[in-house]
Amino acid sequence: MRVIEELRVAAPSGMKEALSWIGLRVDDVFGVTVGTIADILAGPDIAEPRWLLVRGGRFGSYYTLVPFEGASVGPENVWVPYEWAAVRAAPTVGPTEALSREREEQLDAHYRDAHGVPVPPVLMPRERPRPQHAHRLGRGS
Repeated sequence: MRVIEELRVAAPSGMKEALSWIGLRVDDVFGVTVGTIADILAGPDIAEPRWLLVRGGRFGSYYTLVPFEGASVGPENVWVPYEWAAVRAAPTVGPTEALSREREEQLDAHYRDAHGVPVPPVLMPRERPRPQHAHRLGRGS
């Protein structure tokens, strides 16, 4: 635990800001809740954040990674430039699993296919009705 704290103190400012996002709610581009940030993964140089480890599901039952690029922080949440369905369909990861190059390539391909051009980080979610999947969750199906 002490090593983690030392890394946080020594982290560059971009990483320090990203680490402060841990525990925040993650919303998709339309404002639909995707999950909660459980951790931040850095790129190979460890200087810049690369992935948001998101815990999602009704009972926090799965973890996946969402690209840090394009995410923007608000007072109580982080918006990502992808729809809920794209994040939910992304390959899952274990919360303590080392990220292999193969898995990272799968994730890159998934998000590239899900959203070819990143949404500018200044774009705020627009209002729209909650998708059908949100309603089915309450009925146990």
